[in-house]
Amino acid sequence: MPRLLILLSSAAALASSPPRAVRFGEALGIAESLPALVAEREAAADERAIALPLAWGPLMVTATPQARLAPRDARGPEGVIAIQQAIPLANLAGVRRSHVDATARVHEARATAALLEARLAAASAWIAGWAARERLAAAERDLALAREVAARTERGGSAGVFTAPEVADARAFAAEAALRRDDAEGALTEAGFALGRALASPEAIATAGDLPEVPLPAAQAWQDIADHARRVPAVTARVLAARAARARAREDRAARGVQLIAGAELYRDGPGALAGGVTIGLAWPHDRGQREAREAEIEAAVAEGDAAELAARAAHELAAALHDVAHTGEVLAGVRDHLVPAADDAANRRQRAFELGETTVVELLAARRTAVAAHARLADARAAHTWSRLRAWLVLEAAR
Repeated sequence: MPRLLILLSSAAALASSPPRAVRFGEALGIAESLPALVAEREAAADERAIALPLAWGPLMVTATPQARLAPRDARGPEGVIAIQQAIPLANLAGVRRSHVDATARVHEARATAALLEARLAAASAWIAGWAARERLAAAERDLALAREVAARTERGGSAGVFTAPEVADARAFAAEAALRRDDAEGALTEAGFALGRALASPEAIATAGDLPEVPLPAAQAWQDIADHARRVPAVTARVLAARAARARAREDRAARGVQLIAGAELYRDGPGALAGGVTIGLAWPHDRGQREAREAEIEAAVAEGDAAELAARAAHELAAALHDVAHTGEVLAGVRDHLVPAADDAANRRQRAFELGETTVVELLAARRTAVAAHARLADARAAHTWSRLRAWLVLEAAR
């Protein structure tokens, strides 16, 4: 077989192979190990593992060689060797460690916020995939029934029981059902690729299992929404970023504060004469790090403003999530308890009447279309209610 045909056949085999299927819990587990999250967690660990150097300034060692030229009897090498150490009087080691710890907490908070976003994206994509799978299964069942109705109508048309328009209606209904099945297949494929993207997979991922159940707290436990909003990971990350910036400002000031100068000197003065001395002094820097510290404080103020805005937005989103849980639950109850049973009962009665010759094909097809739409709406209602509960549960878990 030519190489091109081999490649084409291999590609066709890959395209026809079913995608890997994961359950909801597996999807969340994969989301927790995405490369960006691992990098943030490693950054936090690396930040805490930094071995801070001694907070003192550089050790200065100077040598000044000299030579005495006169008088002749005192000629010989002379010189001075001096050692000086600048020691900051401020607690530079403490403020530096505080800055490092604050930066590590920022990375941890960013990792938590990124984890929440990844879990929300994975949950949304998985539920969309489940809904697409349910719609395809319903479309398959409806297509089988539509083809059965069309076949019976065609046989009845040949026997003169049904008119030509009724046969045409049945054929159109079967063709419509086939198109719905094809559309559902396409939607399921797209949902698989969307789930694959959410889980950083180069291939499509299918869903397995039923919708998850989550232990959502009662509505009265949500009353202090503002308190929950302040603990949302994205808000926490910005608050910690502001603290880290202020810690950097304190470090910049401490690093350029007043320093104690301590040193020692060794002299050789004349042939065979040695002398020593001690140096103690203070150094007042002209640059106290005002510019760097001010930039850090401005960065902190911006981060605090961002945190306040994010907290307000999170409060609105949590309130909307609480409303969605109640609203989608009401819609689901109405569709599940009233619409679907009524539509199924009407379709079944029309089916029996059709088999007894007591109703027309048009009336049967109308009842079937209503039942198909009701079941599609049920799948969507279940998915919407589960997603509203999951979104609220994930946010509240992260905001603990």
